[in-house]
Amino acid sequence: MNTHQTNHKKNLLIIGTLPNTSGIGGVTIHIQRLLEHLNKNKIKYTFVDYRTDNFINVLKAIANCHVVHIHISNIYYQLLLILVSRILFKKSIVTIHGNIGRYNKLRNGITNVSIRFCSILITLNSYSYEKGIIYNKNTKIIPAFIPPIKNDPLPLPIQAEVEEFKNMGYEMIFSTNAYALSFDCNSNETYGITELLSLFEKIPKYGLIFSDPSYTYVRWLTENHTNVPPNVLIINGSHSFYEIIKISDAIIRNTSTDGDSLSVKEALFAGKKVICTDVVPRPEGCYIYPYKDTKSLEHIITTIKHQKAERKNYATIRNGADDLISLYRFLLKDK
Repeated sequence: MNTHQTNHKKNLLIIGTLPNTSGIGGVTIHIQRLLEHLNKNKIKYTFVDYRTDNFINVLKAIANCHVVHIHISNIYYQLLLILVSRILFKKSIVTIHGNIGRYNKLRNGITNVSIRFCSILITLNSYSYEKGIIYNKNTKIIPAFIPPIKNDPLPLPIQAEVEEFKNMGYEMIFSTNAYALSFDCNSNETYGITELLSLFEKIPKYGLIFSDPSYTYVRWLTENHTNVPPNVLIINGSHSFYEIIKISDAIIRNTSTDGDSLSVKEALFAGKKVICTDVVPRPEGCYIYPYKDTKSLEHIITTIKHQKAERKNYATIRNGADDLISLYRFLLKDK
């Protein structure tokens, strides 16, 4: 358990997990950057990594805090911690990092119970807000994007791979990522990678870098004998996708479901062109196409270089850490 600066009871507890050797997931990066901004702003807090700390330590941390902010994708554990917080008269904040209603009937029902019993629900877009407000009047929209204070460079072997790929002379280089292989409730690939491989095979003048930090996608593609065309570079192992974004011309978010995508905001922050599905509301400046409409996606990829840039600089991208810090300060102030 990582404790920062305070032991008295009117403090803040963050429960989540951080990036590890296999992950560049948006949620873990969000938490890592949130903690960096809390340190920068001298906000006292305790952080518990629920994947490495045992349950007794988690309970002790809740008992010794005033406000607990829960970032957990496991809906059963999430509900348990909300109920524990309620029993102990703690204020619980829960961030739902995906779309509300994306599960099956049972799992959606459990999520709705969590929403009802937490003190404050944080959603990432208007779609989820409209669903969450039905069960909890203290529902807010706070964007997931938090700009990096510091960022690790790419490991040298990956730098070499990327440089060699860039020197292949592609007309444009696109990038995409998947934290891990996953499927939605309709058995569609959440990140739509197979579809992108098939598309880029048809357009060899364009290159695609695919970040697969967990190795789960490349294993699945191999098991299914899926062809990876030569104009697609798959990068495995721990690395910063933000660094990949910076060397790309544009990113593609070919997802079947989404929250407030970190990579979309990072790309806009870096001044890159962003192409994404219409499954959730997207920020201004994105090139949006209907989900599963590969012809529309191909048209955007092959014409985007000549289209007028619709970039939004970092000043127009809302920093979610500012909103969260304001909320924490309000909840922690002396009554």
